[in-house]
Amino acid sequence: MKEQNAILEVSKYPVKDTDVIKGNKVTAENVETVLALDNALANKRLIGYGGLLKQIHKELNLGDAENGDLVNVTGEDEVANGTFDVIARWHVGLKNYVIE
Repeated sequence: MKEQNAILEVSKYPVKDTDVIKGNKVTAENVETVLALDNALANKRLIGYGGLLKQIHKELNLGDAENGDLVNVTGEDEVANGTFDVIARWHVGLKNYVIE
């Protein structure tokens, strides 16, 4: 199913910025916290489903997120084949992402 690969991809990144930083300003403490989190999560696979996504995951009977291969999937996938990489960085002054 085309949508399965997209769901598996978005389910890999459940962390929100408000969970790890304090306030809306760049501070030494916030930078240190983000760097520590980045180092701690390097090469880890974190999965979190809730609400509607959890229900869809169950209905689609998707593979095991912990032991399944989320990178090498079989078959042709028009959605995945039609995608491309976009690199964006957070711009502190604009308070928004800027596509490079």
